[in-house]
Amino acid sequence: MIEAGQHLWKASQDIDSLPKAISIINEAIPIFQVMAHSICDSAKVVTSFGNIATALGTVGNLVVTYQGVKALQLIASHLKDINDTLQAQTALMSIEKFPQAVYDLIEEALHNYQDTDEISNWFFVYHPDTIWTPGFHRLVMNRGLHRRFCGHSSQLDAAVVFMLAAREFADRAARHADKRGKQNRRIRLHLLIPAYQPVLIKDPVRFPETLGEFVVHGKIHNSTPLVWINVDADQEHCLSGVGRWQPPSLKWFESMFNQPAAPKTRELGRPLLEE
Repeated sequence: MIEAGQHLWKASQDIDSLPKAISIINEAIPIFQVMAHSICDSAKVVTSFGNIATALGTVGNLVVTYQGVKALQLIASHLKDINDTLQAQTALMSIEKFPQAVYDLIEEALHNYQDTDEISNWFFVYHPDTIWTPGFHRLVMNRGLHRRFCGHSSQLDAAVVFMLAAREFADRAARHADKRGKQNRRIRLHLLIPAYQPVLIKDPVRFPETLGEFVVHGKIHNSTPLVWINVDADQEHCLSGVGRWQPPSLKWFESMFNQPAAPKTRELGRPLLEE
């Protein structure tokens, strides 16, 4: 936000700086697309999302996500048997088909994780691109989706913070039900990460413990996950069809990214605190 402020100040003298300032602000603000009539289509959840983002300092958090050729190169350095030239020229599917693929992924998850008397499953989608969303929303308008699908975001931090807001909403409802002597189900959160080409989050991140019971889902192609995330070993059990990525060595990391050491782990939704 400081950089954006500098460009806004400069824009008063140089109009060419205004687009860059607006772009920086838009990238810094956490955005989550809530699905109408979903479980999370509630003023309480939306308000909680804003409050949590402000309290955690989420504004300005941007996760670097690699896709395609670069992701293949980085994944290949971790899995030596991957031939990164095999699929480096083209994506796994046409981008025109991706909206349908996302829709099918959500429908499959809704079918595989149906509600029971003991548990309710809520679903969220993260993908770094937005080119697929118009076609996806057209499918939802024409064919619908169950209200347990809550929405999507192109920002991983925003998706996680909205899941935290959903968890807070669910916990509040559970406490209210307990006071009234009513039965309530536990809530399990699911983060779906669709992919039409390899996706890699190389910087070490950690999912907040306050998410409670949750799972991150990806898909597998040629016996290899399409999605890879750099998380600690103790959170690997939260990954389903998603690979746990680690830089092969410190020397490799320094040569690839021209950095003196591997970055510190950051909890998603929070800024990285400097020592």
